[in-house]
Amino acid sequence: LKIINYRTIEELEINFPSFYTAICGKNDSGKTNVVNALRGIMKEDTPFSYYDDIFSIKDDYPKWKENETKDKFITLQLTTEVNKDKDAGIYNFLTTYLSLEKAEESLTLVVEATYKEELEKQDVIVTVQNTSIDGYKAQDILKKLQGSRTFLFHNSTDTDSRYHYRYSRGLLKDLSEKNLKQVDELINYVNKRLQKVAKLQQEEITELLGKLENKYKVGLSIPIFDLSTMPVSISLGDSKINVSLDDWGSGTQNRTLILLTLLRAKQISTVAASASKVTPIIVIEEPESFLHPSAQAEFGRVLQDLAEEFNVQVIVTTHSPYLLSIAKPESNILLERKVLRNQLRETISVDTSTSNWMEPFG
Repeated sequence: LKIINYRTIEELEINFPSFYTAICGKNDSGKTNVVNALRGIMKEDTPFSYYDDIFSIKDDYPKWKENETKDKFITLQLTTEVNKDKDAGIYNFLTTYLSLEKAEESLTLVVEATYKEELEKQDVIVTVQNTSIDGYKAQDILKKLQGSRTFLFHNSTDTDSRYHYRYSRGLLKDLSEKNLKQVDELINYVNKRLQKVAKLQQEEITELLGKLENKYKVGLSIPIFDLSTMPVSISLGDSKINVSLDDWGSGTQNRTLILLTLLRAKQISTVAASASKVTPIIVIEEPESFLHPSAQAEFGRVLQDLAEEFNVQVIVTTHSPYLLSIAKPESNILLERKVLRNQLRETISVDTSTSNWMEPFG
């Protein structure tokens, strides 16, 4: 990810070398700005939050650079790997839409969006296999990327009850081929039974209205029964008692919802329909929230293990040393701000490849 002229960032390039990446830094170091850049260019799969046009020169251009130049711009550049199998939906779209012959197993996709004062929308350039595309084609590719559930976001500090609904309603949406077949059989059965019930009700209502002088023809329409949009009640407990997730503490709620996000990413990546198959990127803000230090240590290990097991890229922002990767120090990104004349300036990334890599985190 490369970011130029966005809030506290003048120019910052970040690489994500493994399935798990921890972004750490003091308050106001720029962690949220990195996340917002990702959210803005990728969009997140949720009906409640829309990140359209969140970048503006007036609000987001670095304040200390405002008088340096008249040609102000904000640029976000994202380089991703699109795999023929893991990301079949996007891969097939790119090879067909761009008429790519003899495409490799993995395509390098570079999306660059630039925002200027005179532009009503972002200027987009897309590069695939070293071929650059702009104009409407580039916009179409970006929309396809944004609409393909390539990005899942979880903010641990948001305790809004809509989060519970949002995560529970997706559990039956993306299923394996085996489970999908069973669900389809159930849906067909239920819909047929509902139509029979509707027909009986229609006859009874017609008979009742027939007692009036004016005669009416009655029609009943029942919505198609669809499990994919049905919310699921979540409870935790043991063999003797179950307690609704809403009644558990914030730490347990947050940890459970994060694990459900990982499960959803796994489901999406193994979905039967190839047209929508993709392996999402998950971004989690402060997964250690509301957890005791010992629980943070356990959860940090679990998140890293599941990211590797599911082959899903997980990016976390954190203030906790327990969420850092000990096995792969290069996967930890440490951000800090430069100071000039006692004033905080641009965000920079600190080298974590040395033997004493953890020292700056202290």
